[in-house]
Amino acid sequence: MNLDTKDIKNIDSWLQKKGIKYLDVRVELLDHLVTEYEAIDQYPDLQGFLEERLPWCKQVMKKKEKATHWSYQRILWTRFFQLLKKPMIVAFWALFLALVIAMKPVIEWKYKFLFFVPLLASVCAHLYFVLKNSIRKEIFKNVVSAKYLGNIFSLPLLSLYLLSPLLQLNKMLVFTVPFLFLYVMFGTTIYIAAILVFLEKRKVVLNNYDKFLKG
Repeated sequence: MNLDTKDIKNIDSWLQKKGIKYLDVRVELLDHLVTEYEAIDQYPDLQGFLEERLPWCKQVMKKKEKATHWSYQRILWTRFFQLLKKPMIVAFWALFLALVIAMKPVIEWKYKFLFFVPLLASVCAHLYFVLKNSIRKEIFKNVVSAKYLGNIFSLPLLSLYLLSPLLQLNKMLVFTVPFLFLYVMFGTTIYIAAILVFLEKRKVVLNNYDKFLKG
């Protein structure tokens, strides 16, 4: 027994009513449920079949949310290390460190905030690109891969939040040249990596959303 378009639309509506709110998850579930149902020799009642598979459907949604979050984090780390290997990035940080060391006798250490210029610039770039490339509300609410786009910036933001407790823990260590350099280099590079991953994945989300709607 082959399910027709009306049956498939009814299954999709049923999934929504049961709390499977993400469009990309429902597309995966529909494909699996239809294939599984049509492969059964003696067709059970469709409603009974769906109710039996509901716990599995909800489990798939939870796994999809978790997998999406961690896939973004893995891609972020990959992009971070790729950036550190780029000659232009290496040259920038070498020049930045040389400049700071050369200016150390001239600049009073009360102006250590100059160390944070690259990091502050990357934070401003983050705000600019996220605001300029915001996801429409209906996509954000209905696509799991869109919902977790913002989580790409959780690690860069954490690097900023850690500065305050580190200062309270050991202020003298924080205000040494090696520590400040490593901190700013990590924070800035991870921010740049996050921006690149965000823009890349945003494009994928929008393309997939259009395909889902047309499908």
